[in-house]
Amino acid sequence: LRDAEKELEKLRAQLVLGGAGALAGQAKDVRGVAYVGTEAPEGAAGNDVRTLAQEIRGKIDPARPAVVAVAARANGKASLVVAVNGAARSRGLAANDLVKAAFSGRGGGSPDLAQGGGLPAAEAPNLLLTVEKTIADT
Repeated sequence: LRDAEKELEKLRAQLVLGGAGALAGQAKDVRGVAYVGTEAPEGAAGNDVRTLAQEIRGKIDPARPAVVAVAARANGKASLVVAVNGAARSRGLAANDLVKAAFSGRGGGSPDLAQGGGLPAAEAPNLLLTVEKTIADT
């Protein structure tokens, strides 16, 4: 049973990460910043969501400012992971500030990777919109 659980976890992670390259290629330009806002597949684990955000960020040209926001829904709650590259940080964007904007001051992490959660699952799309709007207003 443990082996089967490990195998399922590995397959779920592969499914989550499989589209990272395509998502990076679909980055939207928001005031000169490559922005990818997406929802993780239903039931994605927290580690998978963080890994997906980092994987997408890694597939965007590091010279181009980039922000990746990945929302997830699990157990009736929404969560958000934001990853920011160095070029975006040099423009004044920080992952922890973007998460705090989406969660009205809650959440946290480092300037390059942050997360928050606890809102109702239906709020996931609004979290992504708030991050995009915050980038546009910066």
